[in-house]
Amino acid sequence: MATSTLIQYLETSQRDGFGNVVAVGTASQNRNQTEVFVAAVAISVGDLVSLDLRAATSDGTKLVSVVPADLSSADTLGVVGVATEAAAVGEKVTVVLKGIALVNADAGIAAGDALSVSATGSGATAGFVAKRAAADLYTCVGVALEATGATVASQVKALIYKVW
Repeated sequence: MATSTLIQYLETSQRDGFGNVVAVGTASQNRNQTEVFVAAVAISVGDLVSLDLRAATSDGTKLVSVVPADLSSADTLGVVGVATEAAAVGEKVTVVLKGIALVNADAGIAAGDALSVSATGSGATAGFVAKRAAADLYTCVGVALEATGATVASQVKALIYKVW
């Protein structure tokens, strides 16, 4: 079941059962949309993931299984979002479909850069994003909010667009 963004709670405090004011913080205002999938292969925290479109996979399984996205493989270009946790084969993994997430990234990304799927053929690792070139034909998956490594080495905080 997809998470809903229809109801937004914008308060930073609430009253408990005794009438006392209790802080709830800003986490209640988080507008990220997440979905749970099943890892078809090992997934790392921050991987940009795709539906598992490999030919041997049944159609029903293709819509629930994810693999790291890779521009070098047409079977992994059904990008859905960013994994928020690591998962072994067959385990459930939560994926940010839209919103802010830390995503594994190639070097050289600056704040404001459009992001696309990285290609392992260029020496990158599957599941990474790269700076999108003007001539790229693949969909932009988000925009960098900081430079690569500003928060975590080999990752970039990004606003992820809902592609799927």
